[in-house]
Amino acid sequence: MDNKRKFVRFAAPLYVKYHVEDEPRQLSGVVQNVSMGGVMIIAEEDAQVKAKNTVQLYFLLPENTLAVQGKVSWVKNVVEGKEFGINFSEFPDACKEALYQHIFKHHREEIVSKWWQV
Repeated sequence: MDNKRKFVRFAAPLYVKYHVEDEPRQLSGVVQNVSMGGVMIIAEEDAQVKAKNTVQLYFLLPENTLAVQGKVSWVKNVVEGKEFGINFSEFPDACKEALYQHIFKHHREEIVSKWWQV
């Protein structure tokens, strides 16, 4: 099987707030998995999310809140609401480092399991 992903994904359940362009409300969801290139979110609310929407994301970490921006790449309706993938378009290095450190501190088993994958 040919893996076309550029970055390793980590299952790290994080709470996020997000704002979709043309949506007046700020919404919330839970991260299903995250990489340095994007994130998969399960929406807790009925969001009007569409592919190609620009989204402002706020990762709510215990240490701080990280603000990043991306574009929705896909949307899927599920029993819980919606799942959608976002490709980061603005993800400052300081945010990458803070997110990696959070995963390393709180979800270390994810990093260890991915490190030893062949």
